[in-house]
Amino acid sequence: MPEALRQDTLLSAEPWLRPAGLRRLLEEGSFFPDCSLGASTFSSTALATFHTGAYPAGHGIVADRWAERTVVSAGPSQLQATTLAEQVRIADSRNRTFWVGSEAFVQLGSGKQLITNSSTYSANSKGKYQIAAGSSSPWINSFAAKNSPDEPRTFDWRAMYAAPGAPPLRSFRADPAHPEQSLRAWQASPFGLSYQFDFLTALIRNQKLGRGPGTDFVCATLESFGTLAHSEGGSSPLLRELLLHLDAELENLLAFLAVEGTEAALVVTGLHGAADAPDAGRRVNGSVLAAGIEA
Repeated sequence: MPEALRQDTLLSAEPWLRPAGLRRLLEEGSFFPDCSLGASTFSSTALATFHTGAYPAGHGIVADRWAERTVVSAGPSQLQATTLAEQVRIADSRNRTFWVGSEAFVQLGSGKQLITNSSTYSANSKGKYQIAAGSSSPWINSFAAKNSPDEPRTFDWRAMYAAPGAPPLRSFRADPAHPEQSLRAWQASPFGLSYQFDFLTALIRNQKLGRGPGTDFVCATLESFGTLAHSEGGSSPLLRELLLHLDAELENLLAFLAVEGTEAALVVTGLHGAADAPDAGRRVNGSVLAAGIEA
């Protein structure tokens, strides 16, 4: 858990800096400051552990990619344990589960049995959310038309609570020759984070979550922090700023749920940390290494 999320930091901050959304979660819920996963640093492995309650030896996802005669990528077909979402659906046929995030992560969390009452939404190459599995609905196309990610992704990221006229923390002008870089920079900013929460609230409203006869389980994987940490390093001041925006988004989500009259239990957790400095130059290509070992 980032230092900025420690309870003593939150409660000792100046009132205008105290995160409203996170403070409400601390005061009205449970807080586990020293909860950590020591089994693996692979994203897929950690996700599988969170969603199954089993260690890698039990759920079978031992890395993001590994060698078994050929190079295998983590996915629902490799799961050897049921996920929480699967158990929710098994418990009552009226229960529904929804997943929002990258395609690999949402499929892994949804479980091996992609049965009825399960819908997953993932971002396409332009960053727009689309249905990946389940029944499509007209509201998805309407949302995509009205809330398209900023193109050509030109933005000025200014510090929250900054004085009027203060210079931006980051000015980005898209390079048409490198669209993937433009997309990653947009996703690793408050604009990309807000887009994810906008889709989440649209999902809750249009699918009438929490208002049916069964239980609705929703999981959203927020990838803005990981994308920013890999490019800037975990000690970057931009991460602290993005955390403030996350707090505002959580407060807006809580207010939205109250207005909609939706009863919900909200759980916020982190997946793993990041190196203090950008780690792009120190990564090991797992696929190349696995292929070399196999050969």
